[in-house]
Amino acid sequence: MTFAPKHNNKDDNNNPSSGTNEATKDDDDFIQDITKYLDVLDENINILTDIEDDLDEQNEDELAVDVGLHDLIDMSHDVAKNAQLKKAERDLLRRQAQSTAENT
Repeated sequence: MTFAPKHNNKDDNNNPSSGTNEATKDDDDFIQDITKYLDVLDENINILTDIEDDLDEQNEDELAVDVGLHDLIDMSHDVAKNAQLKKAERDLLRRQAQSTAENT
């Protein structure tokens, strides 16, 4: 969607309410577009997070050699914390998208 500058016609100058109606229509169109985008994002957020998780899992699947027991324990704690953070982030984004959609 592109925004063009408003033009000043003689008809617009004679009718002061015409600019207000045009601005209200543009605002309504903008709100409808944002609502549509939020709906599409909400529908696809699970797909996007699954793709992100798959990419992260591919990076985590690399093997490390000569790792001690304490390193393995530290890594398992890091993975658990990372999973908790990702879940919390997804939940936060989902709640924000829902509250934004409800407010519009």
